[in-house]
Amino acid sequence: MTTLVRRFWESLWEAISPESEDERLRELKSATERVVPVIWLLGKTGAGKSSIIRCVTGASGIEVGNGYKPCTRTAHIYEFPTDQPVLKFLDTRGLGETEYDPADDISECMKQSHVVVAVARLDDPTQHELCDTLRTVRRRSRTTEILLVHTGRNAIPDGDQRARARYHAREMVRKAVGREVPSIEFEWPDLQKVGQENQEERDNLVNALCDLLPGVALFLAKSERSSDEGKEFAHHRGAVIWYAAAAGASDVLPVVGLGSVIAIQGSMLTTLARRYHTEWTWPLLLRLKACLGTGFLIRYGAGFALRQVGKLVPVYGQTVGAFAAGTTSFATTYAMGRVAAYFLFQVRQGRDVSPEKLRSLYKQAFQSGKNSGNAQQ
Repeated sequence: MTTLVRRFWESLWEAISPESEDERLRELKSATERVVPVIWLLGKTGAGKSSIIRCVTGASGIEVGNGYKPCTRTAHIYEFPTDQPVLKFLDTRGLGETEYDPADDISECMKQSHVVVAVARLDDPTQHELCDTLRTVRRRSRTTEILLVHTGRNAIPDGDQRARARYHAREMVRKAVGREVPSIEFEWPDLQKVGQENQEERDNLVNALCDLLPGVALFLAKSERSSDEGKEFAHHRGAVIWYAAAAGASDVLPVVGLGSVIAIQGSMLTTLARRYHTEWTWPLLLRLKACLGTGFLIRYGAGFALRQVGKLVPVYGQTVGAFAAGTTSFATTYAMGRVAAYFLFQVRQGRDVSPEKLRSLYKQAFQSGKNSGNAQQ
């Protein structure tokens, strides 16, 4: 097993190279396409769909507007982050617009989306177009998750009147889809303002999305911001999750995962070094290995080998075995990225790296990654 661990780190070192990085990134983008969660936004013009994207991503209106890509003739997709997306938003034209028939969009968007966010202004009681579209969605897929988001709260200052408007909208949607759907109120006053009100709005929206899409929880969760290192990692966490998703997707296939996961992790370490303005050397990689410890790495190596063997078992390997391999490769890749980011930050600062801290961080990140990986598979 010690030989396996040594070979793993030698293979990882071989994979840490900027050479042919463009070709590798193209391959990884293809691998992540099917596992990136997609949120489909439905609503009339002015309902607040773009505000929801800005709230979740923290991007400005200009960034969102410039980041849209055509999805169909009348629908667009926004990928976040744009270079290595871990979350996508589908935005169709405003329902009820003149000469707009959403039939083609419904058919195409249903193939891609994982959850529908229906956006309805509280001060607009006529939501028949929205309900008709949701009725069609529900008829075609009984399992599609729907979240109703009430916007326009500030336009109805009276609490009782607002409650009646909220009840009316919920009833219309309930009758359209044949069941109650979760709903929240949302009002994003000003993205440029940083305050408790904005944070509560974002938390409510994020929590509702995470309930329906557990796979996005790792990306949308509050970052560790109690330290400078945690604040910096928040800027790179999306990239680490993107590589983890690629590792999980590739490791579902028998045998393929054995080499591809190491290659993906090597590419991730190359990217992190660039982001932390550092360069990997063989002695530096050995230092990371020493901090994690041989015993710790043997346990990882044994688990990795057993997952690959398990995938070869007939029937079981192609179902349960492949699922477990994909989930664990997502978790181990995310954990590897998390400890590498911490390690590179400390090295750049000229500080000693605590082995105990590194192992603890790996275990925490592995568990978070495993929870998210289970949801994405």
